[in-house]
Amino acid sequence: VALALGIVALALLMLAGESRWWRVPLILLFYPAAIGYFQFADHTCVALAARNERKLGERAERIDDPDQLARVKAQANAVQWKALGTAVVLLLVALVV
Repeated sequence: VALALGIVALALLMLAGESRWWRVPLILLFYPAAIGYFQFADHTCVALAARNERKLGERAERIDDPDQLARVKAQANAVQWKALGTAVVLLLVALVV
């Protein structure tokens, strides 16, 4: 949904003839879209990882094993970096078109 809103907003800004700098806030739509995609693709919930939890099945459970917690947090961190990189690339494309 966030990506679709970003694309629609970009189209409206382009049609209105607004300055390219008005496109910079589109990153606020591109980043959540990318976070959602990478969380789904990597089976990692960033919010649960921040609370030292994971969801296996229907319930969230606390992660007590330090090694496993470190792996989950590293995976959540990777999701955030991939999402940020993707959002920046999308923003650069939006600035160029």
